[in-house]
Amino acid sequence: MGAFKQSHIFCKFVQGRARSLITALYLNYNQMTMHISS
Repeated sequence: MGAFKQSHIFCKFVQGRARSLITALYLNYNQMTMHISS
């Protein structure tokens, strides 16, 4: 039970990290395309 709870917390942590990473990449991509078009 304890190990399951730990893995659940770890999954939530990984999901949060992945989401923030994707958001950062998305914002960087938008900035790059804006620089190229202007």
